[in-house]
Amino acid sequence: MQRISLRLCRRLLLFVLATGAAWGGRAGAETIAVDLVVVGGKRVSGPNLIKLRRDDVLVLTVVSDRSDNLHVHGYDLELDLHAGRPASLRFSARRTGRFGFELHRSGQQLGVLEIYPK
Repeated sequence: MQRISLRLCRRLLLFVLATGAAWGGRAGAETIAVDLVVVGGKRVSGPNLIKLRRDDVLVLTVVSDRSDNLHVHGYDLELDLHAGRPASLRFSARRTGRFGFELHRSGQQLGVLEIYPK
């Protein structure tokens, strides 16, 4: 009986790990961390273009010299920015396409997300 249970447990564990189901993960999904620095309403550090695959997780951290609001188009996500303090936005890239992200008060586009199918 123990031998059957042990074999069954091993097979179940291998299946879970192979499908990425363990710990809530998704097979093939990555976590991408991107840091941006904004001075005078313009991006001075960090990429203009961020490329992801569907279901990847983006952690976007922004430091701005002015308080503002970051908006990610197509996802309708917003992030309050307070002068001199890092702020992070974490989300799963569920929609494919090209989406801009900008500062609301200054109207300045900071960059673009390109999200590709798996």
